[in-house]
Amino acid sequence: MTGAIRISILFFYYRVFVTPQARLKLVIQALLALQIVYLVVYSVLPAFMCRPLYKAWHPLERELYCNDWYYYHLQVALYSTSMAFDIILLILPLYPVWKLQMPVKRRLSVAFVFMLGAAYVPLHVSAKLIQILTQS
Repeated sequence: MTGAIRISILFFYYRVFVTPQARLKLVIQALLALQIVYLVVYSVLPAFMCRPLYKAWHPLERELYCNDWYYYHLQVALYSTSMAFDIILLILPLYPVWKLQMPVKRRLSVAFVFMLGAAYVPLHVSAKLIQILTQS
């Protein structure tokens, strides 16, 4: 998922699940802060792939001044962090849903609706793995 989608999901969870004295409020705020750090870090780090930076725009000199292994390892770190955030966002609503005062069958159905996003994770992981393996 992209950063904007994750942030919107966290705001949705904040609106649905947070009460004034809930610990979940701090967890969601921490995840929002981490997501913003994630966006900034992975937006700035690719700039350090070429030294000096302006050589990135010179395709004939790119091999001499750009480190492709740096870019490869950066992508692996990006995809791993992205996957971790996705899994956290899938697991996060399960505890508040389980605490709801409704029959177990209904709680399971509500949890199932939140976990429908879990179908996305294996597809996302396999696509990123294929992309990483074809780069090397």
